Amino acid sequence: MALVLMGISGASAHPGLHHDWQQTQLQLEAQPFNPEIRLRRSQLARLQGQMLTSYYEARWARALAPNAAGPHRGLGLAALGLGLRHQAHGHLQAYFAAGGQAFDARVALAKLNWQRGLHTKALAQLELALEGKPDVEVGLLRARWLQSRGQAAAAVAGLRDLMPKLSGALLIRRELVAMERDRGHGEAALAEVDKALKFAPKDVGWQLERARILQSLRRPEDAQQSLRVALASVNYAITRRPTALRLAQRAEVRLALGDRRGASDDIIEALRKSPSFKKAQTMASALNLPAAPKETLP
Repeated sequence: MALVLMGISGASAHPGLHHDWQQTQLQLEAQPFNPEIRLRRSQLARLQGQMLTSYYEARWARALAPNAAGPHRGLGLAALGLGLRHQAHGHLQAYFAAGGQAFDARVALAKLNWQRGLHTKALAQLELALEGKPDVEVGLLRARWLQSRGQAAAAVAGLRDLMPKLSGALLIRRELVAMERDRGHGEAALAEVDKALKFAPKDVGWQLERARILQSLRRPEDAQQSLRVALASVNYAITRRPTALRLAQRAEVRLALGDRRGASDDIIEALRKSPSFKKAQTMASALNLPAAPKETLP
């Protein structure tokens, strides 16, 4: 029963979800007043998007275990899924007051507090969530919230602290580079790009980013060298497999090198291969190229 009292936090959607639901139905027939089973059903229903069922199962669990934390978590997350923010906020607060610690509940309460303008409380909840479980999405959210409050230095420090805990997560590094660049710390942004290139020296995206930063640092020759490396890398990749994505990447490099005609040729070819490719469409518009013909069935 201890698992129920604190809330079940380990389940996730998987191919056996329907089977799990059927199993809880059999368990419930044998133990109709077991709050743990009710809370399990609440979670399974929520994972299937059945928020109303999830809410009522959590209500059953609370009636059967009124002093437990877990039912408040179930009620809070289900209420949030139903758009009942006020009720969700109350239940999640009750969950933590009863000793709950679940990561998803902390993040949900943080978002609700942020929407209410309780920014300090929201950030404190994210801090607690990240202490228990380093997470890319939550780490990025914290950084963006801090940045929106004019706390760019704290945002960057938080990302740097998170990097080693997530084995240098790519999205964290990209956000770190963008934040350093945006606050005028070009050398710091360049250092992060160079770290990324140590692991992926032929990555065209990182070479392009490096060139942009070098240009902002008034180092045009170094920027041109990065672009030439990027061009060589993407040329080699295209000889092996000329995909629309690689053609669009080469178009970006060529455009940065001043080769507008070559860039246009690549985008036309990319759209011929994949007329619905958004990146190529955007570049075609920027280059004033004609719209790609619509895909038709043979």
